[in-house]
Amino acid sequence: MNAIIDIHKLKKSFGAVEVLHDVSLSVSPGEVLCVLGPSGSGKTTMLRCINQLETIDAGYILVEGEPAGFTRDHQGGVWLATEAERAAQRRKTGMVFQGFNLFPHLTALGNVMEAPVHVLHRPRAEARQQALDLLASVGLADHAHKYPAHLSGGQQQRVAIARALACDPRILLFDEPTSALDPEWVGEVLGAMRDLAKTGITMVIVTHEVGFARDVADRVAIMADGEIIDCGPAERVLDHPATARAEAFLRRRH
Repeated sequence: MNAIIDIHKLKKSFGAVEVLHDVSLSVSPGEVLCVLGPSGSGKTTMLRCINQLETIDAGYILVEGEPAGFTRDHQGGVWLATEAERAAQRRKTGMVFQGFNLFPHLTALGNVMEAPVHVLHRPRAEARQQALDLLASVGLADHAHKYPAHLSGGQQQRVAIARALACDPRILLFDEPTSALDPEWVGEVLGAMRDLAKTGITMVIVTHEVGFARDVADRVAIMADGEIIDCGPAERVLDHPATARAEAFLRRRH
């Protein structure tokens, strides 16, 4: 099966610090991949490169066979994508961040409707019904007309998940979506993500929740020092890590 995401020898530096070093990884359509690793290992930077929030220094990323940040002409040449082309490519992916990044002046419903109406130019009635359906799917049907300030952290993050789904992405990227939450709100967000995993959408989840990764992931990748130090079926990686560094990381998580 062709990969929906194919990362090849990805490098990224910030100044003199190389954050990603020859990272290669593929994700199949419908797969749930959880990415674990200590802080500073490059997990978030890799996600941001997939979503073109960071430029890459070397290597390439293919999303559905197309080079992220580039476009092909009819003769097979590859060129830097225009901003409009990059925006169209980004719509293949939805991203959920650590912070909720909701518009405070819009209700939950308004936040979910915003991109379909103003980016995709969908009719408001159509966008409104879709937004209501998405909010219901994450357990927030009764909170559609509340503003973010009147929602708990867990509820705000579930609105953010519904918003990420509103442009019908092929891939969902999650950057430690529970790390900013109080402990009592973590379960409801992980529950919404478990339900999403059952729908067949491709998900790449950067998380520190090893138990959650065990429950939902098809595969687990472990990163350290800008490299992938182990990657494979979730049960194998979590129970029988292939490298001493991966084993030491998992031991610290227990």
